[in-house]
Amino acid sequence: MLFQSSSDILAHLAQDFRTQLNQFYSWMNLAPPYNSIELAVKALMTELNSKSVDEQKMIASIPEKRWVLYHQAFLAGGLDRKHRGILTIKAKACTPSTGTPDYRTFLKAFRER
Repeated sequence: MLFQSSSDILAHLAQDFRTQLNQFYSWMNLAPPYNSIELAVKALMTELNSKSVDEQKMIASIPEKRWVLYHQAFLAGGLDRKHRGILTIKAKACTPSTGTPDYRTFLKAFRER
């Protein structure tokens, strides 16, 4: 994907992260905790703003790098503390083939505790 500026990269990643979170909560049949999602997006933006434009472009173009940051922002926003009981049960019930690899990244936060 071609980006014209750092702000284009940041806007794209913020929107993608929100979309992924909303899809994750939909997949889990839960209402997304919107305030915590916004805290997570802010954490992601803070981390991305500390990086050079070249690093931002790399993160935007390499899914593995992007999902590492998404996972960190998920934790920083406190999303691992919302719907904790039900998500822990669902996370433990999931097999490696359940859901997308991306969503398993979010579920990892509930398996680790």
